[in-house]
Amino acid sequence: MAKNLKQMGMQSRNGIKQQNSRFSHPLWIILILVGFISALVPFDPGSVLTSPSLIKPELAEQFYRFIKSSMLWVPIGLMFGIAGLGNIPRIWVGLLVTGTFLYFGFSLDVFNMVTVQEILAVAPGLATGLWLGERSFLSERKDTLLRTQSIPATTRSSNKETYAGNIEPKATALASADNNAVNEKTMPLSKSRATTHNRDNTSVNQSALSIYFKCLMAFIILLVVSAVLFGFPRWPIALGVGLALYLSILWRYPQAWLLVIPATLPLLDLAPWTGRFFFDEFDLLILSTLALLLCRTTPEPALSFSPRMRLLFLTLCISVLISFTNGLLPLQPLDANAFSNYFSHYNSLRVAKGFVWGIVLYGMLRSSEDLSQAQRFFSIGMMIGLAGVSVAALHEYWLFSGTSALDYRVTATFSSMHIGGGHIEAYLIFALSFTWLLLWQEKRIWIKAIAIGVFLIAIYALVTTVARGGIVALAVVFVILAFGMYRNLRARGTSRTLHYTASALLVSGLIVVILGIGTATFLQQRFAQTGEDAHTRFTHWSKSLNLLQKSWIEQLFGAGLGSFPERYFYANFDSSMGNYRYKTEQDNRYLSLNSGGTLYMAQSIKIMPNSPYTLSLDVRASDQTKRLDISICEKKLFNSHLCQWLNVPVTKSKEWQHQNIVFSSGQVGQGAWWARRPVQLSLYNPQDKGVVDIDNIHLTDSNGDNLISNGDFAQGGDYWFFKSGNHLAWHIKNMWVHLIFEQGIIGLIIFCTLTLVAVWHLLRSLYAGSPHATAWLASISGLLTIGFVDSLFDAPRLGMMLVLALLVGISQSTRSKTSLT
Repeated sequence: MAKNLKQMGMQSRNGIKQQNSRFSHPLWIILILVGFISALVPFDPGSVLTSPSLIKPELAEQFYRFIKSSMLWVPIGLMFGIAGLGNIPRIWVGLLVTGTFLYFGFSLDVFNMVTVQEILAVAPGLATGLWLGERSFLSERKDTLLRTQSIPATTRSSNKETYAGNIEPKATALASADNNAVNEKTMPLSKSRATTHNRDNTSVNQSALSIYFKCLMAFIILLVVSAVLFGFPRWPIALGVGLALYLSILWRYPQAWLLVIPATLPLLDLAPWTGRFFFDEFDLLILSTLALLLCRTTPEPALSFSPRMRLLFLTLCISVLISFTNGLLPLQPLDANAFSNYFSHYNSLRVAKGFVWGIVLYGMLRSSEDLSQAQRFFSIGMMIGLAGVSVAALHEYWLFSGTSALDYRVTATFSSMHIGGGHIEAYLIFALSFTWLLLWQEKRIWIKAIAIGVFLIAIYALVTTVARGGIVALAVVFVILAFGMYRNLRARGTSRTLHYTASALLVSGLIVVILGIGTATFLQQRFAQTGEDAHTRFTHWSKSLNLLQKSWIEQLFGAGLGSFPERYFYANFDSSMGNYRYKTEQDNRYLSLNSGGTLYMAQSIKIMPNSPYTLSLDVRASDQTKRLDISICEKKLFNSHLCQWLNVPVTKSKEWQHQNIVFSSGQVGQGAWWARRPVQLSLYNPQDKGVVDIDNIHLTDSNGDNLISNGDFAQGGDYWFFKSGNHLAWHIKNMWVHLIFEQGIIGLIIFCTLTLVAVWHLLRSLYAGSPHATAWLASISGLLTIGFVDSLFDAPRLGMMLVLALLVGISQSTRSKTSLT
């Protein structure tokens, strides 16, 4: 037995060496050698790459710094090595480091040698960890693990795929299985055992140890989620209990996320109360889902593209990665402004979430056991979210408008519209297609009845957004749904009665739209201003593209994800565009609010009508700023109803000035709980130019209770949520121009190629009568239509929806009957 185990261990090590040699390509070896060589050349760590004094004879200190940086990457390499996944860091890190070298080649005057050497230390550190992990006890004893688990040698991968609700194995998979069976019957017994043993070794590498590695990653993710929840501004216990309950359900029913995530996508938005809009509660939900499914599902690859589609997907990832790097670097200090201001370089992280979460959701969708059932659950989840948004929109419209003659812009649950944008209409258009899918395919009458009601209410809610792009997109969606319905009925050979019923429902939807537009005076005015607004947008697009540098590298790869607000601000600095920053002076943090536009720093409060309140705060100004305006208004995001305005005088001085104001709330906050409008306290600098510093805000009631949270700004932007009426300063207002600005011409070409391929694949399936393809194509077309007048990728949740839909589209096969749709 001991001899056999020893032989098995030797075979295991030989297998590892053979596997490593396959992936030890020259690029990986060169990176390791360059890393060690860089530690032996005495560079000056404080000099940039173009500095004439680049060489400095301090070799010992530099080698120590290199070893310290490399050691940080050894544990990561060790985990990949133990899991038998060493080829992943070898390939991806090689590409990332090489891409970084190329980036440095065009930015020699920006980066110093410390940054370069830290990046060069990645490959040697990972290589050391991989070497240890692949020769560790767990790796050598995987054959023993195989014997204890008694894995049958005849296990085959079914390679099942779904089409129209039926699960069928691939013909190539069946042929491969037959060939393997014939080979095992005809080959000698010793060779058959050797083949079985090698196959079982590979199976263990990709299953048992891979699951161990995934569970370890899941544990790390859950630790991060717990740490974020621990410091969450509002309702951390409720969120924690909710996540724990959700994970318990998800463990029992792995497809529960298909209901929860689409439903909470528009509804789980607490940014106006927490002030967190870079990394929020919805991100915690997706991370928790990913962590549990890493342990719950089988370790089969989730992304199943054809070879050409894999190449297209890879080019998209590389393009996004380059743009992400351009926007993120150079790294800025992790202060209170890092994750609370769109001018921060870390805004690149926020925008990149849309691409990453879209890929993650697609991977989880593809790994569902029953894809037909997964589509149904996903559609129900979208219908739940659509119902919530529609009800919230109509309730808000009733609270603040009551009549369509008023100039009111509904935002519902989308706090991302605090700087403008067409986010609510984009979501409504996207979700309408899947509600229609339920109307078309759902067998349960009560679900179909709910879907009919939600469909019509959502159309009316779309009209209340007074969004012209949304109305045009709705017409596009209706045309695609009608054509897809016609092709489906024709393929099924159904009766004329069903044709008439479906047509009547579409006509009913059109009547709702016409009635809504006919009674909406403000919407009619919006359509009348289309020509004037078009000129404004064309001018804005031209000015936005002029903000790009003339270097060919930025023209090709763009200025970086999330870089437009900062670039626009500094290009228009003299025009007094609104801005804010959290500053620290002798361990005291405060808010610095400059003038310009209609930028408000707001916090949601609970206030009683006709009650006395006392406002106290510290202010100062080093310029000619004379006052600070504070409003206590019934407001959702922009339009206010009843207000109490307070004027705080400010004199030019370097010393803080304490101010106390006693006032009555008047009628603000009146009404029953279901008819009471939300109330916000807002800080506003009304001067043409100037900056006012604010600190220690307190709003006390008659009982002496303070209604303001984080009034000293010690927690940075927590509880505070800014909003701006100058929308052009934050958005390019066109998705295609936005792609050119952030990802360059190459990024635009890649995205257009991805879009065309996805649309073509879905159109082929639609013509064949696929209702799922009809819904996905309608949703993509609606978003692309809105994309002509809005920048969808500014909002990560909208970007996630579009990326998910496009990935589903390119996975649709045009040559076979195997597809997600």
